[in-house]
Amino acid sequence: MEKILFLKGNNLLLNFFIIISSIIIFIYIYGLKIINPQNTDWIYELKGDLAQHHIGWESFRKSNLSIPLGSNLLTYPFKNSIIYTDSIPIFALIFKILNPFLSNNFQYIGIWGLLSFILQGIFSGMVINLFIKDKLLVYICSISCLISPSFFQRMFAHSALSAHWMIFFGLYIFYNDNYSFKRVLILSSINSFICSMTHPYLLGINCIIIISFCLKHFLLGKNIIELIIILINYIITALLTIHFILAGFSNKFSEMSSFGLGEYSLNLNSFINPLGYSTFLKSLKVRHWQDLESFTYLGLGFIILFIISSILLYKNESKENIKKNYKFVIPIFFLLIVAYIFALSPTISFFNKKILRYPIPKFINKFWGMFRSTGRFGWTCVYNFYILSFVIINKYIQNKKIVYLIFIFGLIIQCLDQSIVFKRLNEKYNKYYDSPPKLSAIKEWNIIFNNNDIKHFYFCSYMEVSFCFDFARMTLKYNKTLNRFYIVHLQTEDFNEQCYKDVNNPINNSIYFFDINEQEKLPVLNQTKLNFNYYTLNDWILLYKGKLNFLKEFFPSKIEDLNKNIILDKNNIYKIPNFRLHFGDYELNIDGKNLHDISINLYSNKRKINYTFGDIRKENRVNIYFKVDDNIYDFEILLSNNSNSKMIINSIKIQLIDFCFKNCLCLNFKGADKYYSNICFSRIFG
Repeated sequence: MEKILFLKGNNLLLNFFIIISSIIIFIYIYGLKIINPQNTDWIYELKGDLAQHHIGWESFRKSNLSIPLGSNLLTYPFKNSIIYTDSIPIFALIFKILNPFLSNNFQYIGIWGLLSFILQGIFSGMVINLFIKDKLLVYICSISCLISPSFFQRMFAHSALSAHWMIFFGLYIFYNDNYSFKRVLILSSINSFICSMTHPYLLGINCIIIISFCLKHFLLGKNIIELIIILINYIITALLTIHFILAGFSNKFSEMSSFGLGEYSLNLNSFINPLGYSTFLKSLKVRHWQDLESFTYLGLGFIILFIISSILLYKNESKENIKKNYKFVIPIFFLLIVAYIFALSPTISFFNKKILRYPIPKFINKFWGMFRSTGRFGWTCVYNFYILSFVIINKYIQNKKIVYLIFIFGLIIQCLDQSIVFKRLNEKYNKYYDSPPKLSAIKEWNIIFNNNDIKHFYFCSYMEVSFCFDFARMTLKYNKTLNRFYIVHLQTEDFNEQCYKDVNNPINNSIYFFDINEQEKLPVLNQTKLNFNYYTLNDWILLYKGKLNFLKEFFPSKIEDLNKNIILDKNNIYKIPNFRLHFGDYELNIDGKNLHDISINLYSNKRKINYTFGDIRKENRVNIYFKVDDNIYDFEILLSNNSNSKMIINSIKIQLIDFCFKNCLCLNFKGADKYYSNICFSRIFG
């Protein structure tokens, strides 16, 4: 391995200083508390995806070790792959093996962050050392690559994606001209396996890099059969790892969905837009908050270095010389252009304006759904800009003292630019948190979890995310199982169908939960005469065959009471609150009586949506046609009676009538549950 990675001689000493500096910078920014493997409170306090990753690990930890890697404790009775909770599978496997030696309270997310810092320094140094032989310059460049806003933005948000060192690993293979088939085959296999065991996006990014590598050495006259073997081996290694070890293609309820494709694309201003990650530069306008997913701000220090290197390249490189070195230039341009185009796709936007959106062929739409946050592929461009800026400045400035000054100046400006981020991160992570499950403070929930007769919890309604995390923590603590958890690409329609099958074939040691605002689902259960006892606790209806005498009993309404028509007297208003619509053309159908004078207002972000295509009204039916230009997350309908007679509404339905994708995403009344179909909203009232 020492020979493969060239960690010998002066490079070993260089890496030692890089490691020490990386640790010091990490501690300066994040502190020591999060590295403590027994400290999990900071994870639960900060919640979000961080809590999802850790709870996924806890579930995997408590399950029997088997291949493929996963657990059924939070998606009972089905096994869910560890990859769908983004729990850093490679670390989850390592610590699962070491589990007998670990404390009861154990987290590895902080350790992963520190390791990512160290490896970011090492691999960036390895790439730069291919071009620059001055070890001190390499050291300065390596430390500069640690001060990457894109790197900070992912650290402890999507923890697995903070492994940007894997991109440098791929670039090391790409830029290394010392071609050896055996060596490249080994390195690319290692890269493919580690990326697959960490996060699919890192695999996708490195796949483009490996294709560019093959193009480069094809132009250089290397054996095409060997290059094809390298590429096929890379892909097969990834497929075998994901399929057989992680079961990434066979999850029952998590599928690749195209929803969000285009919403997370790179903005044309992304490389210079700090979005709050700069002391000096103001944030530029973007279309919506999803642009954070395509965050690729270079940092002011690197913007300056990029400008200097561009000027030097323009003044010193002739067209003839570029043509002469086309075998090296073309692969670099290919890598940058392909990564950039993919990052921009399929929606191209500039500031807060959408410039272009092109349709995706159906046969690749589902696959592309795996990489719907396409803006992340812009990281490839970011780190290539870093590397090329260093290389060009070092090449064309002969006075090395000036090179030192420029590199140090760039590093200082980069650090000053990110100082506001350092302060913010230190205040966030370097402090004490105490975050027990909130449910543990509620007596009734404690009694339920301590009941040894209850083994399984089935939620047939959407759980708000923080409640879901709290409930999952309690479930794992008391060695119960849960049927529903926050997992990637959850196909809720299929999931809900399974829930209803489960509740109509109940298990005696299970409790079934329904949102108290969704009583219309309960009559189905009454008709099957399942002999449930009904109780209420907080905002939930609990169905259980045993007795829970400490809870308030609940008496379900009859079908006719729940499905009464909506009756609007004069000037009465009926509102259907927040739910989500994908962009496209829609038809709103309202069926009832005396609807000719009904007032219909459509809103998003408190702004009215116009009826773009028409408004057709009859006595018993109204059809409204409207267009949604972007995904909206707060669509509302406001109905009012402007006549002197009563209006009766039997049903309301919103249907997609023109859409370039197969599916659309819609939400229930609470604006949080996901259903995939062409019927985006439907409710029958009578």
